[in-house]
Formats: sequence, C-alpha cells, structure tokens
Amino acid sequence: YQVQSKTELVTVDTLLYSTIVKPEINDETHAGDKISVGVRGWIMPKPALVIGTYGEDGQPNIMTAAWAGIVNSQPLKIGVSLRPATLSFGNIMATKSFTINVPSVKYMAHMDYAGNISGRDGDKFAALGLTPIKGEYVNAPYIREFPISIELEVTETINLGSHVQFIGTVIDTKIDPQFLKSDGSVDVEKLQPISYEGNSYYGFGPMIGKQSDIYKVFIDDMEPSFLPEFSKANQTLETIYNRKSVRNFTGDKVSRQHLTELVRSAMAAPTA
Repeated sequence: YQVQSKTELVTVDTLLYSTIVKPEINDETHAGDKISVGVRGWIMPKPALVIGTYGEDGQPNIMTAAWAGIVNSQPLKIGVSLRPATLSFGNIMATKSFTINVPSVKYMAHMDYAGNISGRDGDKFAALGLTPIKGEYVNAPYIREFPISIELEVTETINLGSHVQFIGTVIDTKIDPQFLKSDGSVDVEKLQPISYEGNSYYGFGPMIGKQSDIYKVFIDDMEPSFLPEFSKANQTLETIYNRKSVRNFTGDKVSRQHLTELVRSAMAAPTA
C-alpha cells in the first residue's frame, strides 16, 4: 500500500490472504469449543468512514465514524451513529444533511486525524490540506480528494443510548472514475478501502470469491466460476504448483490435489 503523509507517500508491504479451499471436517473441533467473552461488537469488518457536515455558521467539518452501514435497499438508506458530544452531531441536527466519504489507504492518516482532533479546535480541512466541496444536492460538504463521496438527507433520528443514529436517504453518490470498472462496479482492489477493529486499521486483499458462486464448492456436480489464484495468495505455492517435476509427480504439471498431498505429507519444502 501507499499511505499519504503531509510530505510524502510511504510504501507499506503487507501479506495477502491465503488461498480459499474447501474446509475439512475435524471431528475434534465443535462450535461448542468457543469461549464466552461477554458483550462484544465483533462484527467484521467495520468500515472506517469520514462524515462531512456544515456548522450553522457554514464552517465545514469532518469526523471519522465506524458505527455505520446500509439499513435499507429501497429507498437506499445508510445509518450512522454518533455521540451527542461531537460537533458533527450538532451540525447534522441543524442541517439534516451529511456526507459519507470513503478513504483509500493513501488517506489513512487523514482519516485518523479526523477522528482524533475536534472541529472545535480548528479547521480540519485546512490542517489536512483537503478540499471541501459543497454537496450538489444536500447541505453538507464532501472531500474532493477521497475516492467515494455519498450525499445523504436525514429522514430519521433514533436515540439508542450512548449514540444517536442518523438514518439518511442516499441522494447521490460520486466516485473518482479511475476506481470504476468497465461494468460500472467499484474496483475495490485498486481503491483499497480501510476497515477498523479494536485500535487498528486493516486493508483489503484481492478478491477471494464471488457471491452466489463460491458456495458451489459444497455441491458435488457444480464448480465455482472463480477461485483465487495462487499468485495472489502465496508465491511459494505458485512455484510448487507450476513445477514440472516435484518428487514422485515427475514430468507432469502439479495439480491442486497433488499439491495438497505434498503439503500434508511435508514433501513440499519451502524451497521446493
């Protein structure tokens, strides 16, 4: 990944995900082996989003929020939960509008700043060198530099306890065209959005399967149309898979079944 700081782009190396395979049934492991850890909100992944609002004085502000998600399809609605103590909460109550801005890994530090520094202490747009653009359809700013911005109009407000949830109807969505595929979908691998868990941020790896397709690994007479490539998962496994000669499979291209047998029997050493 490349992360944008104030002065430079920093390159960060990270491991990609392992290849997805059909799991084996282990009679010694059962769901009952889980342990109770109490009340935890371990839904994963959680989004790391930046909310854009205007104050009553017209001052643009941004804050980071993870308690957010789609709550309805028709009309399309997204819920965002904020603490009443935040400046953004008061802004949304006043304007009944907000934007959701999706950062890429490049803007991870900007996103983190927006979630740790209060807009009451200064102009976050100016501090971060970001550009506020007035929403085309709602009274809220979006971030010019972030790859995706969604304009929302508040239709419902729900007091949940520690947080108040604003449910907004999506009025318009804007995207940097470089992150659009030819079929009109988002190129997630190129965009590199950020997820949040605990006190850490995580990136996204390559596509690992297709919806309504990967389940076919459990159907005897069906095969998924897409399986992740070894080259995207593990370079060593790709090397083993493509070798013309590995132990007793001399002369033949090693199949996935052969590879599985090799790994299980410890015949495929890391240097094979």
